[in-house]
Amino acid sequence: MQILVDALTLLDCVKDRSQRGEFVSTVEYRLGVELTYPDSTPRIDMTHLVRKVIHRPGGPEALVYAVRTVSGEDDAERIAAEAGIRTDGGRPGPWPAPVFAEDIARQARRLLGEAKDIDGGRLAALLGDELPGDLPDHGAPAELFDHALDMTARADGLPAAVVLVEAAAALSAEQGAALRRWADRWAQARDLAAPADDARAAVPGAREALADCRRRLERPAAPDPTVPRCLVVMVEPARDGSPDVFVRHWLNKVPGYWRPEQGAMETVTLNTLAGAVERAVERGEALWADPSKGLVGQAETAGRAGRAGVGGGPVHVEFLLPYDLLNHDMARLELGTGDTRPRPIGMHYRVHLRSLDRMRGDAGQLRRWQARWDQLRTATAPAPHRWKAADREGFERWRAQLARDDSLTAVILDAPAVQGHGLEALQAAVVEGVGVAAWDRRAEGSSRSSELLTLLLGHTYAQLPEKVHRLRAGAEIEEDGPLWVGRHIAFFWDDPYRLVDREELLSA
Repeated sequence: MQILVDALTLLDCVKDRSQRGEFVSTVEYRLGVELTYPDSTPRIDMTHLVRKVIHRPGGPEALVYAVRTVSGEDDAERIAAEAGIRTDGGRPGPWPAPVFAEDIARQARRLLGEAKDIDGGRLAALLGDELPGDLPDHGAPAELFDHALDMTARADGLPAAVVLVEAAAALSAEQGAALRRWADRWAQARDLAAPADDARAAVPGAREALADCRRRLERPAAPDPTVPRCLVVMVEPARDGSPDVFVRHWLNKVPGYWRPEQGAMETVTLNTLAGAVERAVERGEALWADPSKGLVGQAETAGRAGRAGVGGGPVHVEFLLPYDLLNHDMARLELGTGDTRPRPIGMHYRVHLRSLDRMRGDAGQLRRWQARWDQLRTATAPAPHRWKAADREGFERWRAQLARDDSLTAVILDAPAVQGHGLEALQAAVVEGVGVAAWDRRAEGSSRSSELLTLLLGHTYAQLPEKVHRLRAGAEIEEDGPLWVGRHIAFFWDDPYRLVDREELLSA
């Protein structure tokens, strides 16, 4: 990755901002995917691009292809040699979308329409692994089949339409056998291709690819009850002297399965961040709403689903932040900025903070992170390691105790997470794998804050997000009293099994 970033950053076509956009578009074209990047400096943009494509099938070759197209043959050959990327065509390109005879396609639509026992959410979850991000968010299986007909086949030669039929077969007791027979006919390359396109019917290894797909779909992963419908918002300052911040988001549509889909990137400032978050929330609500209600029903449901847990439990909104933004008041970002009375996002959603620096860390950090999180999930309550202002002189001793004791699964800061107060302790906790932390964001905390944080982290792992949400909601009602602290509580809840922007780990 470092070799590629270094080499690409030196190219004239990458140094020039307009040509850099053309370079990324060429990579997109080659891979058949949509890619986002910060549109910042050449090095930052290439770091993002290489991280996203290096572990994709054909990704390194797509980078060389883009260099050859935009910068020329000499640069392409030099970079390929430096990075050890084959350019001799040894890796096959994607198969084109196959052509199905109309009567055969009609038979598939009929079988899918007759399979009334297919659960749309489970079908989406299965297809999320097999065909990530290509199909519409809603639609009956027969409608999705029509969309799949136009999609490029997978690298193993399986058409998207065949994969969809197999996924539907795995979920349907009524028509499962008939749907599998339909897929077997394609694998045998007998009569699924249009008469004028017979040559494209013979896909090498089709039966083996179909058998592998069928085995995976017959034993899908069981749903994880701790995985919610979720919006993850990444906020990354440009750090170029401007007030710009890059905002990206991911949406997890189906509870029980972590299959986040990335949305578009926006460039805003911290003062206009709420608008970008609100737009991401609106997109999420359109996906989380009951699709059977149509557009009118979705509009009515927007906002309500996050509050009441309609159709799949409460919705989480998680902010993925660099260290210097972790004390920013994300839970009170206002939604409904166009209304007369905007409302804090924490009123309607379970709002958490996460570490952007750790998300981009190495495998060793991930291992420590997962180990402490596993301890947290099996314990009756988190085991907190408290940081007090008086500990400042003994910081190294405090950090050594945390590193030595793997049973410590949370941190309570009796100081805000800013430089010179509690931020150094929070950074040390993140490096050591701690996934839960809480603190009062105010520079001058109170004994009431300390007591409340202690009580809060006395609850079980599964109860914590809901307890924090109720505390925040209660603080919006009370003008004074014990719950008022909820307006100032920062809650760090960083699950190592819900990764984003880590393609090399998500594909492992």
